[in-house]
Amino acid sequence: METSNGTITLEYITELQAKVSTAMSNGELPFVSSSAVYENPYRLHIIVTSNAETDLSKLKAFDTIGGALEIEYDANHISAVEEILTE
Repeated sequence: METSNGTITLEYITELQAKVSTAMSNGELPFVSSSAVYENPYRLHIIVTSNAETDLSKLKAFDTIGGALEIEYDANHISAVEEILTE
């Protein structure tokens, strides 16, 4: 996978996974429910429970070269939160 700054490598993805995991453990990313390293192409697959732009910006800041994150939205959790907020 090519980015504007070069090719995403397994080493980069592994380092990115470590940083995200540490942030999750420290409570900095409470909206991230899981993350996993995917290959072919290399990317970090992350499942989130929030689609708020401020939360996604925090997450995207970890990817310094861009293009390495694959974000999946947990639609069941997001809709449940929206239902609670509208009641």
